[in-house]
Amino acid sequence: EVLLLTDDRACRARASADGLQALTARQLVEKMRALFPDCGEKLALREEEEVEGDDEGAGASAAASSTPRGEKRKPEVQRGADGSVYPAHLKASDVQIGLKERRLFQGTLRMNMNTCVHGAVACGDEEVEIS
Repeated sequence: EVLLLTDDRACRARASADGLQALTARQLVEKMRALFPDCGEKLALREEEEVEGDDEGAGASAAASSTPRGEKRKPEVQRGADGSVYPAHLKASDVQIGLKERRLFQGTLRMNMNTCVHGAVACGDEEVEIS
């Protein structure tokens, strides 16, 4: 049995016309999730998937026709009034005061390269596992 794995809509259509089974990366991950629950943790949500849900539907042609072929769509980023992408948790001055008063600690974050949910923070001689 042959399985074509592609996110290209036209390629999947040609494969289906030729009698081949064709899946997107997201569809394959969903099929494998029962055996491997964390298998989709690095799979990005693409804009056309947000619009159309799966590959069938009216949103597919609208999403594809909005950008000329060969050009990448740039995601719209909502910025705050000060131009920041993410809201600040603490002001820099509050962080400095917290560090001096030893309420806050500064360290190095080391993330596991195979999973985005496991890592460690090294602060001086101590290392704390996080997940």
